[in-house]
Amino acid sequence: MPCGRREVDLCTMILEDHFGPTVARVGQMCLREKLTLGGVIVAMQRVKGGEEKIPPKKVRRALSVLEQHNLLTIGLDSAYRATYETNPDAVQMMMTFPRACLTAKKLYGSAAEAICEELASKGRLSCSEAIRRVRERLELPAAELKQKFCWLAESQFLVRCPPIESKCRGTPVYAAVWEKFAMPDEIAEMPDTTEEEAAKQAACSMEEDIKPDINLLKASRKRKAPIAEVKKEETKKKADPDASVLWQINISRFRRYVRDEIVLEQVCGRMRSNDETGNSEKSAQNVEMALRALLKVAELKSPNPDSNQTPPITLMDVVRAAKEAEMTITKQDLDWAFALIVDDSRGIVRKAGDSGGGLFVLDFDKALLLAVDSHVDSLIREQIDSKAVRIRRLIRARGYLEEETIDKTVMMSAKQTRDLLYSMLEENYVCVKPIGRTNDFAPARTIGLYYVDQPQTVRTLIESTCMMLRNIIVRRLQLEKDSKHLLERQLKMVNIMNGIDASQNIDEEEKRQQKAEVEDMYMPADVRRDLEIFQKNLSLLHTSEIEIEKVLFTFRAYLKSVTTLRFQPPQ
Repeated sequence: MPCGRREVDLCTMILEDHFGPTVARVGQMCLREKLTLGGVIVAMQRVKGGEEKIPPKKVRRALSVLEQHNLLTIGLDSAYRATYETNPDAVQMMMTFPRACLTAKKLYGSAAEAICEELASKGRLSCSEAIRRVRERLELPAAELKQKFCWLAESQFLVRCPPIESKCRGTPVYAAVWEKFAMPDEIAEMPDTTEEEAAKQAACSMEEDIKPDINLLKASRKRKAPIAEVKKEETKKKADPDASVLWQINISRFRRYVRDEIVLEQVCGRMRSNDETGNSEKSAQNVEMALRALLKVAELKSPNPDSNQTPPITLMDVVRAAKEAEMTITKQDLDWAFALIVDDSRGIVRKAGDSGGGLFVLDFDKALLLAVDSHVDSLIREQIDSKAVRIRRLIRARGYLEEETIDKTVMMSAKQTRDLLYSMLEENYVCVKPIGRTNDFAPARTIGLYYVDQPQTVRTLIESTCMMLRNIIVRRLQLEKDSKHLLERQLKMVNIMNGIDASQNIDEEEKRQQKAEVEDMYMPADVRRDLEIFQKNLSLLHTSEIEIEKVLFTFRAYLKSVTTLRFQPPQ
């Protein structure tokens, strides 16, 4: 898949952040071109700029890591040899994993979040293996974890990996049709108690059975300890019945959820800013609940989840969805909220009829367009001037305009208008089209018409956003490397304090005294101040990554919607 240099640099930094420099170098080479295994091995032997050679064993391991995390596309070349290519979209989707885990936690609780975290860290797992790993962390019953897994599959937040039908010269051929969200018929049998709880129960029963006879004590220990070990070894050796059914995170489903959040931000944010009545908080809540109910119905009724707009939805369907979701809103409030939304949503929600209490259509393309416009206006206001925003809005609304017409309309001097236009032209915020008064296109008889090419502007901004995101990741990694000694000191201090808390031979007063001494030893005032500065800067960088990734998603979703609309067949 072709991608630009900025995108390649960003994907390389993401791979290095998650898997280390070896996998990053192999992934970068496969990002640039399709290569066979021999081609990748030979490319890793060519060193430059102080790089080290990567042996063939590590190259194979790096390719296995990329394939395990669904980042590799395997194909055949003209000589029927297996070729490897890194998927840049899948690599950039890895930055969405924290947002996806947070969404799962909001909807289904911490157990669902832990399941998504395991799948994100391992790439793909079977249902039994994912439940087993989560149980080791949270010590929850298997039935509850299986229920959470079922909910995630039913809501399409998890998707089954396509099964392999055959292999052609070492290249897997995946099935074209398979059950993407069906749970396996059987999973591994797991007791309701975890291994630690079972060990505690065994220890308690052992203490109850203790007698003064030492031989009996030894016999009981010899009798009970091997049973637990044998059971543990049997569960490890026994293959799970669903070992061949692998699951992965359905990032496209989470991205649709982020798209819905963008719609809510565009509508509800404008409602809050324009509402001058005394009941602004109540009206904003009613508008948000009405939109969420509308999005819920659209999710169920829309045949294509990536469609540009929803089919007409009746008010009665929205009322029914709000009642099923247990929203505290009446039909009269919904009717009033939709009247307000249609009047003030700038075309995001429009009324298409009066049957069923009213027919409403939600336009996702309009919401993405308004979100992109707000980002572009903010950038122009920060880089150039607020007057440049006014000029660009005029050109976008009126189309092709001459420089003199722009001067008269915005009521600014010719020099100031020319400077702002040239500044926006350099940043690709506006474009110019030369029009010749005669056929020879002589400079004296040629005029320039200014216009706005929004898709071209967004493509330029995607390149700069990728560069910005890469720089933030580099800065964060360097900050973590420079402050590694602070984290090590903090970890040692926490471990010692935990040991003091677990000690039963000293009283509470002595524990507090010892903990204060340890804290003074490992965390003096200057070290604590440096640690607080590091944590603050690290939190700021993490927040910047999340926000910029969301902006990048908005830009890419807009370009995708424009391309889909442009090549859509006529009705």
